[in-house]
Amino acid sequence: MKKFKNDRYSQISLFTNIIESLNKLFKEDNTLFKAKYHQSLCHRLGMYLEDELRNPEEKGHLFDSNIFVDVAYPILWLDKYKKVDIIIHQRGESPILAAFISNHYFSYKQLLDLSKMQIKNPNSLYLGIRIANDKKYALIYKHNKNAIEYYHYDYSTKTSSMIRRKEIKLSKKDKEQLKLFKK
Repeated sequence: MKKFKNDRYSQISLFTNIIESLNKLFKEDNTLFKAKYHQSLCHRLGMYLEDELRNPEEKGHLFDSNIFVDVAYPILWLDKYKKVDIIIHQRGESPILAAFISNHYFSYKQLLDLSKMQIKNPNSLYLGIRIANDKKYALIYKHNKNAIEYYHYDYSTKTSSMIRRKEIKLSKKDKEQLKLFKK
């Protein structure tokens, strides 16, 4: 099996693919933005993401036959299994991208967990995405160094910008635990 190289360029491309997929979701399926349609929304977003990634006309497209987009897929999350809403991966390997979707703002604990996973697996991209039915934008939470960055994606203008950067403070216990997880 060919090993996917997940570097900074690939992570930037993935982030761009997420933005394009969110735009298609808003344009084609915004009726799914209600909480009761969570699984359907994740499924459609995963389909749009797969279409974006498989597009051979896109510069630096990431897909080959060994890479899959799955929905509600269980991954080892810190010390237990947890279902991720959307995952891009080579099955049996660490995720290339794992995204959690919510119609609520993410809590500090959820953001801290995203940071811990990013630190544990620096070659993977972990995102939190808030999609609310009453808003014309999405919030994307992304770990970068010692902080969580909040990106605002406006569906109408198709623009994305970082609106906030919040320092993450890992407790001494968290730091020790992460040392145990490192390979």
